[in-house]
Amino acid sequence: MDNSLNNPSASGSTQVPRRFVARHRRLSNDDVARFIHRPNRIENHRQGYPRLSAFINSDRNFALFRGFGQLQARVLLHMQDELAHLEQRLNDLDNNERIAFNLSSSRQDSNGARRGVLTELKSKLEKYSKTTIVRLTLPDAQDTRSSDGSILYTYRTTRPPEV
Repeated sequence: MDNSLNNPSASGSTQVPRRFVARHRRLSNDDVARFIHRPNRIENHRQGYPRLSAFINSDRNFALFRGFGQLQARVLLHMQDELAHLEQRLNDLDNNERIAFNLSSSRQDSNGARRGVLTELKSKLEKYSKTTIVRLTLPDAQDTRSSDGSILYTYRTTRPPEV
C-alpha cells in the first residue's frame, strides 16, 4: 500500500486531516481522493434545481415543501361525499333485501348490486385512507422553525440568478 496515506506530508499527496488518517489507515488513495473531492458538495452541482436540491438535502430542516393542505382537504371532502353516497346506496340495498340470508354471508349473497357497491367502496376507501394518512403526516407551515425558512430564503435571494 502506498505510504502517502500514512504520511500526509509525503511528496505529491494532498494534505489529509490526521484524525482521518489515524482512523482509516486501510483506505486506498482513491478513497482519500473521494473524501477530499466530496462530490455531494453544493458547489459541485449545476445552477438551478440541481444546486437547490443539493442545498435542501444538506440539512433535514431545509426540506420545506408546500403541502397543498387546502387542496388535500378539498379532495378529502369530495372523497368523503362519494363514500357517504355509496354508504347510503349500500344501506338502501340492505334495507330493501328480500332474502335475509343474503345479509348473513357475503359468500352466499346473490345480490350483484350490493357486491358492486362493496367493491367500489373498497377501492374508494383504500384511496381515502392513503390520502388521509398523507394529509395527517404533512407538517403544517407553523410546525417548521422560522430560522429554517429564513436560511432557505437567504440562500435563494443572495445567489446570482440561475439561468
